[in-house]
Amino acid sequence: MMHCETFYWYSKDGTKISACSWTTDKQPVRAVIGIVHGLGEHRGCYEHVAAYFTSYGYAVMAFDQRGHGETEGKKMYTPSYEELLENVDILIKEMDTRYPDAPALLYSHSMGGNITLNYLIRYRPKVIGAIVASPWLKLMWRPPSLAMLWGIAREQLQPNYRYPGMNQRATSDPVMLQRYTQDPLRYGMITPTLFSCVHRAGRIALTQAHKLRTPILLMHGEADLITSAKASAKFADRADARYCTFHSWAGFRHELHTEKGRDQVMARTVAWMEEQLDQSSNQRDKRLEQ
Repeated sequence: MMHCETFYWYSKDGTKISACSWTTDKQPVRAVIGIVHGLGEHRGCYEHVAAYFTSYGYAVMAFDQRGHGETEGKKMYTPSYEELLENVDILIKEMDTRYPDAPALLYSHSMGGNITLNYLIRYRPKVIGAIVASPWLKLMWRPPSLAMLWGIAREQLQPNYRYPGMNQRATSDPVMLQRYTQDPLRYGMITPTLFSCVHRAGRIALTQAHKLRTPILLMHGEADLITSAKASAKFADRADARYCTFHSWAGFRHELHTEKGRDQVMARTVAWMEEQLDQSSNQRDKRLEQ
């Protein structure tokens, strides 16, 4: 049986961040996974993902990003990209505090994948690996230049203005799509500040892919209508093959964790995490022998 504990932390500017930890009665905890959700989502969107992972003996932790879910702040807004990175750093510290003897991994999606890739490249945290699904490196649509300029101008005059939401056709599963439309904590809008800083960070991640030093499983659906699968393939080409494993999913849309074939995605994810755990254990044994 899976248990959920809600807790909170405060970012540097005093924003109250809402988070939770999912565990089961299985002991000991084999590893702890931190989830970094995507645009418009919240941690509750991953309860079924947590249930899958905890059935294998993993603990799972997640938080609602700034302006999302139950976390405080203007909806779909962040003062800067640094605040997005800050809370991933706090998440990892919370994971270490609660599970000091368990290896740590990250699981991210879309905007969360954008944040996670930049975080891994810049911070090089002590995690044994990260799953990056459908990252926002490049969108499948390009805002017209005049509209973008107008957006920048609006941003200076009216920071709360929101762009129309992303395409809602993120999954082919009608049950999941219905859950999406009925979820009061999901949002389909974005402020110019959030859009512009994540948009820039996607380009930065692509140019700095060669600096990646943390093993990642990078996955993307080939039928994604929101973020570019080709951009993910380009990231994989630019990254060191020792650290980046790329898997594309034919016929899958944007939200791999809610698609009809999500069990395949989860099984592939667990298999990859098992490989990282084995490698981490072998490296630890070698250090003890020296």
